[in-house]
Amino acid sequence: AQGRDVTVNGVLLPTDASTTVSGVTIERHGNYTYLTYSDGVRVKWDEGTVVDLTVDDSFKGRVSGLCGDYDGDQTSA
Repeated sequence: AQGRDVTVNGVLLPTDASTTVSGVTIERHGNYTYLTYSDGVRVKWDEGTVVDLTVDDSFKGRVSGLCGDYDGDQTSA
């Protein structure tokens, strides 16, 4: 990606379009690009500087990171 353009395998992906490459669905909606992986990981990019990562409930208790452990315990960091 460069600037606000999203290019997949050399082809510009227009706004409000989607494609799937190697099990990853790439979607553009308005000012956002979404990458959805087959294992339930989803990345949302504002086509600028902000990236938001979410994971499927199947990851509960199996991940850790800067914003917690996704283990249901709100008292631990």
